[in-house]
Amino acid sequence: MRTILTVILALSIAIAFSQEDSIKKEKAAKEYNPITFASLAKSHGGFGSISAGYTQIQNIDAAMFGFQGGWIMGHNMGFGIFGNIFASDYNYINDKYISGGYGGLFIEPIIGPRFPVHLSFPISFGMGGATNFESYSNYENIDSEVNLTNSDMFFVVEPGVEIELNMTKFFRIAFGAYYRQTTDLMINGFDKDALTGLSGGVTLKFGKF
Repeated sequence: MRTILTVILALSIAIAFSQEDSIKKEKAAKEYNPITFASLAKSHGGFGSISAGYTQIQNIDAAMFGFQGGWIMGHNMGFGIFGNIFASDYNYINDKYISGGYGGLFIEPIIGPRFPVHLSFPISFGMGGATNFESYSNYENIDSEVNLTNSDMFFVVEPGVEIELNMTKFFRIAFGAYYRQTTDLMINGFDKDALTGLSGGVTLKFGKF
């Protein structure tokens, strides 16, 4: 009998210590529970998009194409990555055109996302590169050559405003206007601020908003 009581007492003490240790760990976990951006949001989503747009590079028409991929926090704030490519029309005055691309990160506050028509204010920042091409024609043989002359890198900041339309629960169309600000560009035949300017475009967005 004494042996049984001793065993029961030992087990009771072990269980008590185990419960106390578990309570301490649970209390410590509750005490260190930092508030994060993710914890503030009641929902999370994500999206991918493709876009096409128009701009001018030193008064020369240029086409733009791009993509985005991002995370949406609480329906009204987006974060992610982006990439754009561009190519200008041929300049018959100096036989030159320019093309390139840039990419980086973006942040996008969204106002009234549950309404069928609402606004967003994307801000993109990153870096890219541009290349100047020259065309030489041989009129006797009706032939021409295209040569790469020089390239340069640049940093870019591009704020914008978009009107978004909720087409379905998982599909949006956005019509946007943007202002592209770049660092000085050192390319033959183009001004140092040739890439700085306005652009407009249409974006198709797919995802959980």
